[in-house]
Amino acid sequence: MAVKRLSDAERSLWLRLYRSENVGPIAFRQLLQRYGTAQEALDALPDLAKRGGKRGFKAFSAPDAAREIDTLGKLGAKLIAACEPDYPELLREAEDAPPVIAVIGHPHIWEKPCVAIVGARNASFNGLRFAEDLARPGVVRIVERWRDWASLEAHGKAPHMAPWAAVAGKAGITSREVIAHAAGEEKIL
Repeated sequence: MAVKRLSDAERSLWLRLYRSENVGPIAFRQLLQRYGTAQEALDALPDLAKRGGKRGFKAFSAPDAAREIDTLGKLGAKLIAACEPDYPELLREAEDAPPVIAVIGHPHIWEKPCVAIVGARNASFNGLRFAEDLARPGVVRIVERWRDWASLEAHGKAPHMAPWAAVAGKAGITSREVIAHAAGEEKIL
């Protein structure tokens, strides 16, 4: 997806498409790819729904989108589309990243190492699995990126790891499972 800034009207169309019935993140991207614009995809939705056996389909309305955007503005939030430069780069890389997010605060903070939790009205399987892991007592999930395996192994031997292990033991973390993902592979360390 090419990075570009959307107009307010285009952003509203993205919101309408994403909030429409049965349009999740992956379907959203497929519709944009097939039809080129959110407006063209919205125009095609009723016929696609009809061919799929759905009667009485209605896309998320322009007035509903305007109310949502207005409410966000009153809360000091703004809507950012996945194609826009302010959208978090690492989130954009996820296959099922939300096409639009509402943000309160300063997007430039994403340029620094940080942790974020993104909520969704129509959560993906991966998002649900991650949330379940977070909700399990005693589970600590740490996500890091490493240039290569040698860098990861060197990190494991770094001086700060011993104090971390001691604190983890005092916190009741008695075992660990470290899973590394690389180019679609999974490897238990």
